[in-house]
Amino acid sequence: MSRLFETQVWFGSIIRQPLQTDHSLPESVCSEAAHFIAPSPTLTPHKRLEIYHQQYWWRLLDCLQNNFPFLTKLLGADTFNQKIGIPYLSAHPPSDWALCKLGQSLPLWLAKQKEPRRLVDAARIDAASEHAFWCEQKPTADFSAKKLHLQPFVHLFELEEDLFEYRDQLLLGKEIKVDSTPCYRALYRNRESQVRWKPLTRVEYSLLRAFELGSSIEEACSSLRPSKKLEELIVIWFREWTYLGWFTS
Repeated sequence: MSRLFETQVWFGSIIRQPLQTDHSLPESVCSEAAHFIAPSPTLTPHKRLEIYHQQYWWRLLDCLQNNFPFLTKLLGADTFNQKIGIPYLSAHPPSDWALCKLGQSLPLWLAKQKEPRRLVDAARIDAASEHAFWCEQKPTADFSAKKLHLQPFVHLFELEEDLFEYRDQLLLGKEIKVDSTPCYRALYRNRESQVRWKPLTRVEYSLLRAFELGSSIEEACSSLRPSKKLEELIVIWFREWTYLGWFTS
């Protein structure tokens, strides 16, 4: 192992250590730091290392808060950092240079921690909003294909309460009461690369969910009870979904 590589491995292992409340590194690091880092005219190797350690964590926590603004608002920044940010990043350090992808596994991690449903759903909405903005668009659907799929930027939600309207108002600095009525929502990226959402009926959600899993139009509609009104609605829905570019083959 080269000296440079040895230093890089050691340095990475130290700055990834969880950030403490007082932002300090353990005293046991002092003697190690002197072995790898030279002092400056004003700072010991240990103190120089603490600066890197703090900046590493503050940068990641700031990015995670930006990626999860709804979840951060619900908890408050300090609670978010201590309860979610530091434990999550300790278990899942960044694996991609693009920090917009930081935290994409956070909703699943929260669910495994058995956090309240509202926090998990808030994280799912935040993560979907980030993903819908930067994910790649696939070729437009060929409707002669046997199966249709949804574009990666379309995310479907079945919620116990309307967190979408609540999220919009909360991020604007307004506090409203959460509508506890179960609802269905679609979050997507529009033609102007803006992330938007729209309400869905249960039937719309059912159809779109079938296409999310990969389905033909006939298969998706097979479980519906046919009626003249429903047929008219399906035509309207498909016209809108196609215009929005939600389908790929």
